[in-house]
Amino acid sequence: MADDQKREASFKKSIEFKENYTEHLKKNPDIAKRFAEFVAAKKKRPPDRVPSDHKLKGRLSEYSECHLAGDSCLVYRDKDNIVHLLIICSHDDLCGPREKSMAKRLSLM
Repeated sequence: MADDQKREASFKKSIEFKENYTEHLKKNPDIAKRFAEFVAAKKKRPPDRVPSDHKLKGRLSEYSECHLAGDSCLVYRDKDNIVHLLIICSHDDLCGPREKSMAKRLSLM
């Protein structure tokens, strides 16, 4: 097996992610399964595609998001074989009037 096939990404969780995950899990236990699928796919190098996973646009274009369940969106950045798990938020936090404040918030992580 070639070295590039053995590589796996590592994961870093922000403090906010840890808090958000617990909150959203209480509201919708289905996110646990979707999150496990996300981790399994993103651990691979190159990563597998995950349904409902895409790059964000505008001020948030350096980040990606994956819908976990309902209105729970995982915002992350995959860079240099490290998947940075930043926050779980609602879709409304990522567009419209809240986009600017979310961009500022994420830039501080």
